[in-house]
Amino acid sequence: MKQKNTIIVTGSSGGIGSVITKKLFECQYDVFGIDINSITNPSLENFIKIDLNKLCIDNEYRNEKLQKIKKIIKNKKVTGIINCAAVQIVKEFDKISLDDLQISINTNVLSNFVLVKELKKYFYDRDSFIINISSIHSKLTKSKFLPYSFSKSALDGISKAMAVELGENLNIVSISPAATDTDMLLDGLEDNKLIENLKHCHPTKTIGCPDDIANLVAFILEKKIKFMNGSNISMDGGISYQLHDVV
Repeated sequence: MKQKNTIIVTGSSGGIGSVITKKLFECQYDVFGIDINSITNPSLENFIKIDLNKLCIDNEYRNEKLQKIKKIIKNKKVTGIINCAAVQIVKEFDKISLDDLQISINTNVLSNFVLVKELKKYFYDRDSFIINISSIHSKLTKSKFLPYSFSKSALDGISKAMAVELGENLNIVSISPAATDTDMLLDGLEDNKLIENLKHCHPTKTIGCPDDIANLVAFILEKKIKFMNGSNISMDGGISYQLHDVV
């Protein structure tokens, strides 16, 4: 029996990550999940509970978790990491602490660096992809989203730099969704009823859905277009091109 290709998905229990794991499972991948929450997911062949913030600040914890990951993947054909994990801290500027920024940068960016650096030697071939789920907030943001916007901008930056550093042997691609129908989106709204107003802000008169992102991830992994290395793909319904002038 032919061995399946293994894809590692961080944030595998989240609103986007869980849909991506389901899609990859349907595409006959062996999906290895990483998340801070232990949620039963039949799409996962393997799962490790990891606090990605702690992974960056606690050497003993990091070594323990990395050894567990390496033990699982050492005999597998690893062909991708999909970094979906993210924390979104929404606060007024005067209430934002340095800890808020550090947690955001650790979880959303530096954990990505740790995993790629430590696991890149396990990748199967030069067609392997690192796909980072970024955000429209890396370029266009709004009040109270400073920690999230800051970290997603940094994620775009490290993705570009890794594309240059590693592009001969790995392919680094980012996807930047705008408003997507997840619990994280609802948590960022002061009133859930605002979701209908949010839809009408987009030229499509809709917001995104996790299936859109999952389908794009599956396409990238299937087509293996190496010259996509370094690409940042917007999935924003056209909102980043629309002026909202008051007349």
